[in-house]
Amino acid sequence: MLSNRLHAFAAIAALAAALTPRDEFLISCAEESADCAPILGAPAPETFDVRFDLAGGSSYTVHVVSAWAPPMAQRFYALALLHYFDGDGVAVGAPFYRVLRTNSSHSFVTQFGYRGVPAVDSAWISSLTVNVTAPVAPASGGNRRGTVAFGTGEITRDASRTPYCTAPECSLGFSVELFVNLADNSAKLDPMAFSPFGYVDEAEMVAVVDPIFSGYGELLDICSQPGVGASDAYCVPDGSGSWKGVNLTHLTSSGGVSYLEQGFPLLDYVAKATLLPSSV
Repeated sequence: MLSNRLHAFAAIAALAAALTPRDEFLISCAEESADCAPILGAPAPETFDVRFDLAGGSSYTVHVVSAWAPPMAQRFYALALLHYFDGDGVAVGAPFYRVLRTNSSHSFVTQFGYRGVPAVDSAWISSLTVNVTAPVAPASGGNRRGTVAFGTGEITRDASRTPYCTAPECSLGFSVELFVNLADNSAKLDPMAFSPFGYVDEAEMVAVVDPIFSGYGELLDICSQPGVGASDAYCVPDGSGSWKGVNLTHLTSSGGVSYLEQGFPLLDYVAKATLLPSSV
């Protein structure tokens, strides 16, 4: 038992030692430090755009309408100001680790957001915003194709905490995970209180977002649940009785981007996310 604890402490120490000054600043922002207050407190404009340049050279732009989901738009604006999703010329940026598309007629979402730096990801997982807005503002049209929303950091069955949720399980807390709806998912996601705060134009959906690599399918965390993998069309067998998907728990707690580079070499990545000049 003592040996196991020493190994765990050594692993944590190694992760901390590998942090860059930028990583340390992002962690301090997750903890709402005074140094980061001007960024976290900067009010999001009514509308703004963020362009995502992918490592392969293509790009798409998220057009944000803050009134659709104010807490989510505010968090997204802060992350853009922080260049949270960017690479730094040495390390890659945020990976697209969950892309659920088997063909043009069977698509769900493209999900990304965690940096692949466990200490940073863990800090932001603990820094949840709360969705206190209606799941579908009239102008947003809900989780239709091309809309962008935050992934769930917390699921609750307490209806009093999510007054706009009509499903048995409701999304409540959000950190840094984002997803782009590849199809019209409003019937499934709107009742769970997932609130789109922006959208990608259809031309860029077709040219850039749809082609993001999807060969690893659903997350291993989900496919490994009893009875799920065999019944889920997005779970891709790996030939050894398991599934190809990324283990998100391992990615964010200890594995980091090196885990992805070794086991998932075909993943696409964000190279840079830029708040466009007209949005500042």
